[in-house]
Amino acid sequence: MEGDSLTKKTARDLMWENGGPGVWAPDYREQYDLLDANWRFDAIPQIMDGKNIADYIDPEIDTKLAQLEKEEEQLVAELEAERAGMDEESDLDSEEEAAVEAIREKKTIARVMSRTNRSANKSMLPRTVRGRTRDKHDEG
Repeated sequence: MEGDSLTKKTARDLMWENGGPGVWAPDYREQYDLLDANWRFDAIPQIMDGKNIADYIDPEIDTKLAQLEKEEEQLVAELEAERAGMDEESDLDSEEEAAVEAIREKKTIARVMSRTNRSANKSMLPRTVRGRTRDKHDEG
């Protein structure tokens, strides 16, 4: 069969030559029936929502991405420089700072009290047990 050039190789012969079953798969594009035979091995367009995805590929995406990254680095550097230049000192005098601290302390106390009052509104024991003593043998 190898010496006979008139016979076409079968798919089985090609499979065993190219790694065996499970390794090689036939190229079905040879069997496509198109108007022009040269079109058989062209890349098949990827279609999404009825539109060719290749139409939306931007060839300059890498340059645009690099430009955006440079801009982001510049903005981050400006923000860090701005934060470094900021003074942590406030323009309040000691009396005003004490008043602010007192207000903050009152707010935290109000939050804690609200949480405790919220949990105190619920019964600790179920209704079926509420009227009874916990232990029948204990008189207390």
